[in-house]
Amino acid sequence: MEELRGSLNELKRVRTEAVRAESLRVLGQMAGEVAHDFNNLLAVILGETQLLIQDRPDAGVERSLEVIERAAMDGAAAIRRIQSSTRARPREEFNVLDLGELVREVLDFTRVRWASGGSDPARAIRTRCRSARGVHVSGLAPELREVFTNLVLNAVDAMPEGGDLLVAVRADGRAAEVQVRDTGPGIPPELVERVFDPFFSTKGEGGNGLGLAIAKEIVERHGGAIALAAPPGSVTGTVVTVTLPVVAPPVACVPTDVAPRARRAPAAAAEHRSVLVVDDEEGVLRVLATMLRAEGFSVTAAASGAEATRRIEAGERYDVVITDLYMPGTSGVEVIAATRRAAAARRVVVMSGYGDVVGEGRIARQSVDGVLAKPFTLADVREAVGGAEQVAT
Repeated sequence: MEELRGSLNELKRVRTEAVRAESLRVLGQMAGEVAHDFNNLLAVILGETQLLIQDRPDAGVERSLEVIERAAMDGAAAIRRIQSSTRARPREEFNVLDLGELVREVLDFTRVRWASGGSDPARAIRTRCRSARGVHVSGLAPELREVFTNLVLNAVDAMPEGGDLLVAVRADGRAAEVQVRDTGPGIPPELVERVFDPFFSTKGEGGNGLGLAIAKEIVERHGGAIALAAPPGSVTGTVVTVTLPVVAPPVACVPTDVAPRARRAPAAAAEHRSVLVVDDEEGVLRVLATMLRAEGFSVTAAASGAEATRRIEAGERYDVVITDLYMPGTSGVEVIAATRRAAAARRVVVMSGYGDVVGEGRIARQSVDGVLAKPFTLADVREAVGGAEQVAT
């Protein structure tokens, strides 16, 4: 009997492990599909935004465009975190960040929410930022921006009738501290201990209960701590404090992970160099072609792998072929193979909405010269086609 009971327990264990493995597989597949679709959308948003910035708009418009640009980059970083939760990947390297600058970026990004009551003085949110200079921490800018964006938006939601929002940055010895304070009704003391629990929300149906739980996980991964204080009283508001280790600033501190943007270079450098761009997503195809033309390349756009293959087999030749990987019908792998067979290009670049996974497996065996992960910046595009300068005649 004991042997039978042991066998049944082992069967249950094996079944549980099999169900868990299948659930993770399905979750990973879903995350990949979500990543693909969102990265395609972000590629269009980011590309069009950078093209508008390149046209040198006035200062007010440029600032708004830079907020959109940073939001798209942070969206891409969030998608990468979804992917990292379902497959093993190396930890991203932390950068030294100017904490005060990062918090000011968050206030710019959230301005549309806290400034929306401006037409009604009685419901206005009066926002102040007090930031000590030279406070530096080590971390990932998109993740920390996500933390502080969540805290600011929570504070705004807590003051539907208006109030005061104070964001303060200071450093004391080896610790940096960011406080987000509102003058809303506050949180009942008995609920304070639960606010960082996953799926717990004080917003009713208006919240999913994940924002503070995710913020806590990010802050702790950065070696810090997050705490909420709700002093007794009906109008004392809430104070959330994030503490992070202070680091010494580098010679040139980078406050954000957005790549430095160079203004449009003279087109003559790439004049007459030809590029075949292949993607079944119309928006991505258009924005990438526009980017390349702005850099002085002669661009042929193909809306499918089949169209690209027909052009190659008809004898067309290019300096660079940039092809999406996953397309219905004729895939990017087939476009690459056709290009190699016909010696139709000196440089082949593959791109994908699945991000940095495109360098793995069968793609690595195709002798690809470069990888362009969506969403891409102008700097990414320049780097992808850069090899053409050395090989083009």
